[in-house]
Amino acid sequence: MSATTEKAIILETRGLTKHFPIGGMFSKLSVHALTDVSIALRRGHVVAIVGESGSGKSTTARLISRLMPPTSGEIIFEGKNVLETEPRSASMRYREQVQMVFQDPFGSLNPVHQVGHHLERPLKLHNKVHGKRETKERVEDLLATVGLNPPA
Repeated sequence: MSATTEKAIILETRGLTKHFPIGGMFSKLSVHALTDVSIALRRGHVVAIVGESGSGKSTTARLISRLMPPTSGEIIFEGKNVLETEPRSASMRYREQVQMVFQDPFGSLNPVHQVGHHLERPLKLHNKVHGKRETKERVEDLLATVGLNPPA
């Protein structure tokens, strides 16, 4: 991997803003949950969003993963603004590649299951594997990618 490729921005937000209306249908009041959030995620790098409870971390993640629409701003993925009108297939591709795990891991990931089990589900849901053998091989590849060895 070249230095240029490694430093390429793969996901970026520009001026991401979210206001939640309060006080009923005709009210002009709103809670300003996020204002002008800009983040750049580069290939091969890790970014942490840290803050107190209620500071907007989960809202930011929900906007980036398109679980809710922003009030304004842009979300750029692989050079394209994913908030602009796009074909359904492009939106599906984005959701396959950009996902989140909510703050409460016990509410999102069942601690009884091994990591491999949690990797199987999205592979099957997005039709990335066919059959038990291919599923097992793909999960083992993913675990190896992050330095985890599957149990024998």
